[in-house]
Amino acid sequence: MATVEQVASSVSVSSQAGGPLDRQVTSDHVFDVCDFMTEWQTVASRLKVSDADLADIEEENGSAKKRKEMMLKAWISAEDDKATYRTLGAVFIKMKKVNLARKVFELAADANVDESSTSAHVVDDKNAEPDANASDSEAILQRALEEGKVNFNIVKCLVQGPARVGKTHVKALIMKKKLE
Repeated sequence: MATVEQVASSVSVSSQAGGPLDRQVTSDHVFDVCDFMTEWQTVASRLKVSDADLADIEEENGSAKKRKEMMLKAWISAEDDKATYRTLGAVFIKMKKVNLARKVFELAADANVDESSTSAHVVDDKNAEPDANASDSEAILQRALEEGKVNFNIVKCLVQGPARVGKTHVKALIMKKKLE
């Protein structure tokens, strides 16, 4: 029988501890896994999804795809950071579904690339003057954006600070909107 390391190696993913296989399965990838997962009840059993969760899933969800999705989400919710690509792939390997394990590990590699290409830059200036010149802040941020020092593959962004320090200008600059 194949091992996690062998399957990971076959798709060029590091199987070292703390690597991409040890990250939590993302909600985006839950949908991808549902597309190719078969025998979802067996997978649920091996992932130790509770009988109560399975009963709820069976009762509330009509389509097989929706049941698979809800089962994986229940597993992720129950296991939190232990709901990893490694664990899910290992279940498929034990079920002799090595091709499914490969697909899971490829998703882990994709998640790793997405994560490494996104960087978050936090500016925490609690001592900012309330009447600070917003155009200076705007110019600094614009220069950083042009120089590629700020990557913003951001889904959500929260800009906080005292009144009149330029939060709206920062937001407008990021969103590339003109202020009125």
